[in-house]
Amino acid sequence: MGYVTGVGGSAQSVREYLAAPSRDKYRYLADNPIQCQISDDGRATGCTGITNLQHEKVSVYDDSDSTTTTVVARVELERGTYPIIIVVPKQDIQCGE
Repeated sequence: MGYVTGVGGSAQSVREYLAAPSRDKYRYLADNPIQCQISDDGRATGCTGITNLQHEKVSVYDDSDSTTTTVVARVELERGTYPIIIVVPKQDIQCGE
């Protein structure tokens, strides 16, 4: 368990966000909101885009990448809040108690 304050989203979107110049990061975040397909049983899949997280409680799913970590976080989507698997930069995660 841990907490994330920063960005999170699909692996591709997070890589593009991190590679963007500082002056373009806000625009990238605004132009690429996180979107997922929600199944009838409430599962979020096929997520694209990126979102900003403020001290969001997460569970680590996979920590094998050197710059990002895959986590499960509750994210506000168009149809409600759902637990989804997203990628976050390692520096944005703090360990929980």
